Amino acid sequence: MCGSLGCGRRMYDGSGGNGHGMVHYKETNHSLVVKLGTITSSGASVHCYSCDDEVIDHNLRDHLANFGIDIEK
Repeated sequence: MCGSLGCGRRMYDGSGGNGHGMVHYKETNHSLVVKLGTITSSGASVHCYSCDDEVIDHNLRDHLANFGIDIEK
């Protein structure tokens, strides 16, 4: 994880983000993104741009701690 913060892709109906996450992926090949609205103390939804799939990261607390982020705060 690099800590980049950007909006997601537009939805099929045209609503939603501006695609900054996809631009970041294309420029850096950083394929994993945490969907901020899904973060809980038990994990979060993580989207992979390279395989176009989502998973739950049950170790998010440890991953974010690498950036000095305490998920409980």
